[in-house]
Amino acid sequence: MEDCARGIISIDIDLFNDISSLVKARQDGDPVSTEKAKTKALLAKDRFIGFLIDAYRDMRMGRIGDTFPLLKHVIEFELARYDSISEAIIRCVEIAHEQFQFRYQHGVHLAVQEVTKHMKFDPLLNYIEEAGSNHVDKSQTSSSVTSYKQQQNLVSV
Repeated sequence: MEDCARGIISIDIDLFNDISSLVKARQDGDPVSTEKAKTKALLAKDRFIGFLIDAYRDMRMGRIGDTFPLLKHVIEFELARYDSISEAIIRCVEIAHEQFQFRYQHGVHLAVQEVTKHMKFDPLLNYIEEAGSNHVDKSQTSSSVTSYKQQQNLVSV
């Protein structure tokens, strides 16, 4: 559990920093930096969901107890900020956990993409895709999605 918690906290802080960098790049109006930051934030989100999936699987297999209430509090403590990015990360954990409960089948591995495509009203994805995006046009969004999908194929979760 301790290694799992450390991994999730590390990725959570990275995710927070990546989204903060995305917001700054959008505010600076630099489309190249914005694209890179957006792709990095999307990949960090997938890594984060992957760790949460692993923790849920371990819990269901009896390796660890139900850690999600504790993880939520640890993440809140580690971020130690009460801003919209932190709130989006916490809500993402809650929505992902709901999906795990709904989609988990013993012996079947939950894939990150399967979980995330069913995460309706995910504020973290909305934040990555839209927050501060008044400086970003539609061509940037489509190229970011393409870049993200290419990166996703290179990264195993």
